[in-house]
Amino acid sequence: MWGKRVPNTKEITRRIENFRLSGGDTLDLSNLYMAEIPAEVKDFKSLVSLDVSYNQLESLPDWIGGLHSLKKINLRGNKLSLLPDSLAELKNLEFLDLGINRFEEIPACLEKLNNLQHLDLEAIRAVVSPENKTETLPDWIGNFADLQFLNIRYCGIKSLPKSMKNLSNLRTLYLGANYLVNLPEWLGDFPQLERLDISANELFVIPEFIGKLKKLTSLDLGHSGEWEYHVRARIFCELDMQINEFDSLPAFLTELPYLTHLHLGHTALKSLPENLQQLKLESLKLNNNELTEIPEWLGSMASLKELDLSCNEKVFSLPSSLEKLSRMESLDISSLPLNEIPEFVRAYKQIKKLSFGGIFGKTLTENLPKSLIIPNWIGELVDLEYLCLGRSITIIPETIGNLKNLKEFKIYSNLIETLPVSIGKLTALKEISIDSSCLTQLPEIFGDLASLEKLNLSAKLEKLPDSFGNLKSLKELRLSGIYTMPDSFGNLSSLERLEIYDGLKSLPETFGNLSSLVELTISVIKSAVYRNHLGNCQRWKDLILQIQR
Repeated sequence: MWGKRVPNTKEITRRIENFRLSGGDTLDLSNLYMAEIPAEVKDFKSLVSLDVSYNQLESLPDWIGGLHSLKKINLRGNKLSLLPDSLAELKNLEFLDLGINRFEEIPACLEKLNNLQHLDLEAIRAVVSPENKTETLPDWIGNFADLQFLNIRYCGIKSLPKSMKNLSNLRTLYLGANYLVNLPEWLGDFPQLERLDISANELFVIPEFIGKLKKLTSLDLGHSGEWEYHVRARIFCELDMQINEFDSLPAFLTELPYLTHLHLGHTALKSLPENLQQLKLESLKLNNNELTEIPEWLGSMASLKELDLSCNEKVFSLPSSLEKLSRMESLDISSLPLNEIPEFVRAYKQIKKLSFGGIFGKTLTENLPKSLIIPNWIGELVDLEYLCLGRSITIIPETIGNLKNLKEFKIYSNLIETLPVSIGKLTALKEISIDSSCLTQLPEIFGDLASLEKLNLSAKLEKLPDSFGNLKSLKELRLSGIYTMPDSFGNLSSLERLEIYDGLKSLPETFGNLSSLVELTISVIKSAVYRNHLGNCQRWKDLILQIQR
């Protein structure tokens, strides 16, 4: 989708009305494609928390400074480049998220918000210090004595101001994706620090001061792959994501008594340091390294709940000792040249998230086996909420229908020709992504997915099943390689956003019955075809319609 998207006015109105009726102090207007904050918010003088993240805001109204009760405002993921001076009047503000916007510099009006406890400045460009002519934060950042959370990822920072030494209450500090060559020793004097991210900088050693941070629970030494998609797309080409090559972890890391989350992705690891097993980790991320094997002793780390081994292209097998990790809830073994899902996964009765099969990688095509079959016992993992199946998978068993708690299902395999009939039993599913050039039909029972809200389907289907119109909860739909739509398509009463690419020959006459549709993109199909069938749509004149020929 290009350009601005249509605001979800129906949902905006509903949320504001519910706020009025509830008499509460928290208003959530996030993810509604808003281009401006509704004027009626001006009158909500008792408003304490306002979330307008992930919209299309390019500016804030001056009256925002009149909401003196505000303690929290989330502006993340918009298109803001300036803030009104009136924002400085929000003296009670404790939480401010400005991350992922279009600011060219850190807004000066923030200096007056002395009660801030949470400040997110991700992707806002740093200022140039008049002293050493290098990119840094403004000195007044040290005035926020109550600050507990500071995110300055991807700000272009090359040094940290000494005034930051005053931030003794910090519990979370994200410094990832900058240009820091070294870190000041005084960072070790933050006694309350619990979460630290120094990934994707220009460091070549792990700073010894980390050993002094005895309350540290989470440490990100290498990029973990968790940054938001629209940030990653902008910055990956600029980052050297490898910090250094670890032969062993410094002894002081194993002496951090509360460390439970360690991220070592993109650190060029060739083998796992044996002293790693001394840590009582719950989360370990080793993705995108140069590992050639996974040691047996990894199975002794009984506290692990999350393990990411993805994109280690030289790991051809996994040790059976991993069966001992009985607390496992999230396992990513995608983009590994494995012949099958390891049998030990069957023992993970608490697992909620599983990724398997090839997805990305330059050399994976030759390393991966030509075909993979998902075992029948996949249906025993009844607590699964997220399942991602990647390249080379040929068959999904009928036992998949036993996964009654599955909410998100992704299939990225160009070898799958059919889906199991039992997929219609996945009644908790809210989102499905299917990308398979060999898929030629969907089972008729597909329409039984009553909870499905978002579908991304790229295949070679002659026609969608007649039951497709039964997907009454479907709000967002992206189709590619679909030739014909059934008449029941017009019954998709909740459908708001539709994208159609490649292959569509015609629209059904019922297309105009899509009364909730506010945004439509059609590729290839000729204008004469679509205009004949939009006439019944009650709001088609307000529709954002993009035709690409």
